Amino acid sequence: VTVGFYYAVAPKASTVETLDKTKELLAALYYDMLVCAHKAGMEHIVLPAISSGSLADAGQEKAGSKKKFTREEFVKVTFEGMKEG
Repeated sequence: VTVGFYYAVAPKASTVETLDKTKELLAALYYDMLVCAHKAGMEHIVLPAISSGSLADAGQEKAGSKKKFTREEFVKVTFEGMKEG
């Protein structure tokens, strides 16, 4: 059995440009992980999401409307991006 590992990093609430951009970046990240796994001939892949909860916090967007967001909003957007990817 050959086992391969790919590592990805989840965003931190303190570095969010906008929640929409964060969602887009996560969708692209998770899609790209699936593409890489497919190209490597992997039949199974574990898509971790646990770190997103531990990195979650309330915050404020650094760009756009610069709106404040809650921890719950951050986690929701994070998981939506993962699911979309």
